[in-house]
Amino acid sequence: MTNTPSPLPPDPHNSLETGTPAVAGPVDDPGLMTSLRRVRWDKVGLFIVSLFLFVLAINLMKEGARELAPLVRDVFDVNSPANALGFGWLFAYLVMSGSPVAASALAFFSAGVINQIETFAMITGSRFGASFIVLFIGFVYVLRGRDRSQGLSMGLLSLLVTFSTYTVALVIGVFVLQSGTLDWFQPSSGALLSSIFDLVFDPIIGLLLSFLPRWSLFVVGLGIILVSFNLFDRCLPEMSIKESQVGRVSRMVYKPWVMFLLGSGVTMISMSVSVSLSILVPLSNRGFVRR
Repeated sequence: MTNTPSPLPPDPHNSLETGTPAVAGPVDDPGLMTSLRRVRWDKVGLFIVSLFLFVLAINLMKEGARELAPLVRDVFDVNSPANALGFGWLFAYLVMSGSPVAASALAFFSAGVINQIETFAMITGSRFGASFIVLFIGFVYVLRGRDRSQGLSMGLLSLLVTFSTYTVALVIGVFVLQSGTLDWFQPSSGALLSSIFDLVFDPIIGLLLSFLPRWSLFVVGLGIILVSFNLFDRCLPEMSIKESQVGRVSRMVYKPWVMFLLGSGVTMISMSVSVSLSILVPLSNRGFVRR
């Protein structure tokens, strides 16, 4: 007697009982598709643009810093670590951020305008200036009618912590640089990466030099790096806290190690200490952060 094949698909349960393997159909991955749909591709593109502008700005500032050597040495009198410290401090007030000043210090050092210790002092001065910006933001909160004790106290606290930490770090760092303890540690220059950067950015620099003086490239680079930091801030995800989550979030941020990781993460993402410190003022006014 001949068995006629059934037109119905095999039942998985019957297949398991009879030992016949079940036919597996195509399986979709809804989780992956949902994750891809949730990605803000406009913010990803904004991040790539901001990163490109940041590297371009560094190269422009390095190119223009060589022509500014007489200005920095003679006019601003940056010829000692103390003067470099004050120059970085006041420069951070001018641009309302410490990160562009630190980048400028590295550009001056790369161009041979200032030495190692003066570069380190200028970067330290930029940290002092960035901490004062937090106090300024707390003062703005007072003018807007916010709680005076919270905004100003958080600004003063960040200022005192920065001064007490970086003053000790400045003394230790100057001693290490003068003793030459770390002179043996010289990371590779990355010739391949440098050649790629030269291939991409040299035509742009050459185009700007065709109608701009070389010293102005430093000013153009400083403006571009401020724009890149602004774009970095815009591509950060917007965080919203629901009312049911306020209590849980408050309990989390009251732990010092959580705040340490949060500050480190915000600083690495935004590449600005002044941004991560300035967040403390609105958080303290809303009761999320305690001293």
